[in-house]
Amino acid sequence: MNSVSFKIARILSNKISSLKSLRNCSFKNIYSQENLYPNSKSQLFTPTFVPDKDAKFSGFIPMEKLTITYSRSSGPGGQHVNKTNTKADVRFNVKEASWLSEEIKEKLLIQEKNRINKDGFLVVKSEVTRYQTLNVADALEKLRAMIRRTITPEKVEDPESEELMRKRKIKAARERIYEKRMRSQIKQDHFTETMRFLGYPRLISLSNFRVPNFSLVAEILVWLIHRFDPDSDMTAEYETVEDRVSIIRRAAEFIAIKTNIKLNTKKLYQADGHAVHELLKIATALYEAQNKNAEDEIMSGEMLNPLVIDITDELSELKTTRQMASQLTVSGASLFDLLGREVQLREVRNNKAARQFDTSQIEVALKDVIDSMKKDIDDTRRQIDNVKETEQNLETKIERRQMELERNKKRLMTLRKVRPAFMEEFEKLEVELKGVYDHYLQKCRYLAYLEHLYEDMTKVEQEKFEQRQAATKRQLEQLRGEDASFETIMEGNDSIFTNNIRPLNLDEAERSSDKNDQPGEITGRASRVQLNQRRIYGTMSGRPRGLRENDSIGSLDDSDSDLLIDGDLDDDEEDDDIDIENVGGNLLNSVTSHEIAASLDFKGNSEKRSISKAGHVDEDF
Repeated sequence: MNSVSFKIARILSNKISSLKSLRNCSFKNIYSQENLYPNSKSQLFTPTFVPDKDAKFSGFIPMEKLTITYSRSSGPGGQHVNKTNTKADVRFNVKEASWLSEEIKEKLLIQEKNRINKDGFLVVKSEVTRYQTLNVADALEKLRAMIRRTITPEKVEDPESEELMRKRKIKAARERIYEKRMRSQIKQDHFTETMRFLGYPRLISLSNFRVPNFSLVAEILVWLIHRFDPDSDMTAEYETVEDRVSIIRRAAEFIAIKTNIKLNTKKLYQADGHAVHELLKIATALYEAQNKNAEDEIMSGEMLNPLVIDITDELSELKTTRQMASQLTVSGASLFDLLGREVQLREVRNNKAARQFDTSQIEVALKDVIDSMKKDIDDTRRQIDNVKETEQNLETKIERRQMELERNKKRLMTLRKVRPAFMEEFEKLEVELKGVYDHYLQKCRYLAYLEHLYEDMTKVEQEKFEQRQAATKRQLEQLRGEDASFETIMEGNDSIFTNNIRPLNLDEAERSSDKNDQPGEITGRASRVQLNQRRIYGTMSGRPRGLRENDSIGSLDDSDSDLLIDGDLDDDEEDDDIDIENVGGNLLNSVTSHEIAASLDFKGNSEKRSISKAGHVDEDF
């Protein structure tokens, strides 16, 4: 019992300072270990109980008001953990707890809201030890601490102390992070040295794991697996995400089966500094195995006659011993709880035993119970009779329904056998309607196709019309430009006759002849004045390409009314030629034939203008 008592002492004496502060409000049973064994060395550090009538909570928790269950614990402990239910689960309904005051209930609902489930039960769990009783005691101690926390007033701290505490927390967090980084650095250094000792062909630096490097992690992982099993088919293929997940999973399964080392696949997949810690586990196992081989070789020379011990005979006895030990602890814990409840139960037992009962009252109570039981029996019999009657009624209804069902089935069969008179005509009309419908669908398709063609032709015609309008506009602009250039040329030709003719050095005979010819000269001048006032329409360009001569002549005849506004242009030009000849042959001889042809080619220009305009009128207008 010394080990059990020491564990109880460790649970109940976590913090001596808190126990001293709660010394006056703690509960102590008269059947506790200190009272039963006052001279025992394994004293529990529990404060002495001093009853206080004004205390809101004395520390007593009624066990019958609690629901205690046990389950498997987690963590290390060998096969004993997987075979026994040592984890204690203590819960009770806070709102229905009559042994707590309303103030404590309200504060518990607020302070411990994370421990209260949907049904309103406060759940306290404990698995610090591998014994049920000790875990129950620890859970009860936690529950007492929760209740006392609701009673103690909250300490109000000044802003200066709060700021000081905040700075201390920040400093502690920074120091903790710095220590973790240093430990991680040491582990990474140890990993590089271990891999170098194992003979890894590549040099590994700490900078390789500052960023995720899955290729290096996969290569190291495959190399370590081949060190464990050279015949393994593990390959470092990681082109896709599925390949990466597959190689990590296969490697973790292989290491877990071969070496019983559990790897964190999530950290391995990160392929950074966290993956180094997982790879270090495998490398450390190989490193220790390699060192152990050397030690075994040294020890093999000393142990020439090894001892052979067969423990198969002791296995059954060991199993029974373990069962008895567990039963002993359970029995001791239950006995301790029962002894704690003995004071209350003794008072109740003595009160009930000392109470005197009246026989007449007992007889009356028994008669009442008998009468109530008779009434219940009569009611049940009446219900049974009613059930029988309803059963008969239901059977008759079922038979009647079955008869109706059979009758309806027969009528249905007769109706199916009889063929209607109009069925043949209906089938013929159906075939005819199908043909008409097919014809209708074909016509609808034709109509839709023709509408589509009509729309396409309309679009094409609209585009052609727009192109013709654009070509017409361009030709009109070109004609206006040609008219303007022709007018400028005509103004230049008129200046030849008015300004460039100078008096000639003639003889007296010629002068006399000139005087006799003055009326003709005057006529020529008048004609020249008339020539300067005439306007000729058209362009200097010839007729368009592809236009035949007959067509141009015909178009000229048609457009004479538009082009020859001042009369017959050919007759006027002949009169002008005669006047120019009367002026003097010397003047005509001084002007070259090329210049005269270029300046006096009115007829050719007018014909070209009329031909081009006629061509435009015939084609575009």
